[in-house]
Amino acid sequence: MRTDMTTDTADRAIADRIAALVNSPVTSMVAIDEGGYSSARRWLVTWAGGRAFAKLGTERHSAEGIRAEHHVYLDIKLDCMPDLIAYDDDEGGRSPLLLIEDLGTAHWAPPWSGVSIDDLLAALDEVQAARVPAFLQRQDADLGDCQEWVRIAENPTGLLAAQVCTQNWMVASLPVFAAAAHTFKTTGTSLLHGDLFPQNWCVAERGPVLVDWSGASVGNPDADRVHLLHGVRVSGGPWTDDIEQLVPANSVAWFAGRLAHWYTGRRCEAQIDRFEETQRRELWHGLCWAASVFDLAPPELPVSAAPIGDYRP
Repeated sequence: MRTDMTTDTADRAIADRIAALVNSPVTSMVAIDEGGYSSARRWLVTWAGGRAFAKLGTERHSAEGIRAEHHVYLDIKLDCMPDLIAYDDDEGGRSPLLLIEDLGTAHWAPPWSGVSIDDLLAALDEVQAARVPAFLQRQDADLGDCQEWVRIAENPTGLLAAQVCTQNWMVASLPVFAAAAHTFKTTGTSLLHGDLFPQNWCVAERGPVLVDWSGASVGNPDADRVHLLHGVRVSGGPWTDDIEQLVPANSVAWFAGRLAHWYTGRRCEAQIDRFEETQRRELWHGLCWAASVFDLAPPELPVSAAPIGDYRP
């Protein structure tokens, strides 16, 4: 849902901050309510001679994410990154303001017409070949310890409650996934985006652009590749056996376990309520991919489960 700014006092104050950054009065400020797990507020902003996507922190977590994203834009310049337009911090408070390139005219899949998986993977190659800034070299990637399936085996209640598989399927499949994921190494020296769900990439005139770099880190490049390809599958992109083989099997098992751990153990209740169907779909596709890679039966939905809905960006 998008709403035009009218008389909201808080929005007018944000418009004033933006006007000071771009040295021009804001003529349009359209709120964007959908998209992303962050509580950050978002707008499409227009002023005389310019447009931008604006993002504002609202609490500690979203503020930290916006500051981290700004830091990345300052230190890394790639064709597959949005242009940084302006930034205003509130000196350690909870409402930093970030303005980046407006990508509203870019293509956001689905549909997949005009979107090339090869181009998306080439963008990842550009990322992974980039110089890693010093502040990221000192930061461990938040990629888990590859033991997510072990913890789920110890307490499978959350996975079963998500109703993406039956207990019999879980009992048969989980040991295979756990053994494979244990061999995946998340450590590495490559720059990682870290959050390649479908809502975080698009195709502009210059090619693919990856947005929301707040989770950038350093690690195994296959962590980003498996995340991107999972997004292709979730959003209805072209899928073949050749695509399935672009990443090692153990990375698929690791990522499926990470999805299961995120969505059944780590998300707060408010987020689960808000994104329940999106999360179920992402988790189910992760399990389906892992089952296919290891020649296992696909997950069966419990009799009482709701169907897996279509992808909604």
